[in-house]
Amino acid sequence: MMIIEFILLYMFLGLIWLTYIEWYTTTQLKGYYSREWSNKERQFHFGLWPVSFGIWVYTLLKHWIG
Repeated sequence: MMIIEFILLYMFLGLIWLTYIEWYTTTQLKGYYSREWSNKERQFHFGLWPVSFGIWVYTLLKHWIG
């Protein structure tokens, strides 16, 4: 039962991250990054969200710290 709960939690967090990052990039950014997402991009950010989220956090901290 724990494996199913882990998979569901992983998918739920991935869906939250996907929803946020797609909304942010398509509505808040200008130019090239404000275009619509392809299904390939959605699949990457949903399935490998720890990688995507980690890169985002690293870049954010790098920007803040300098």
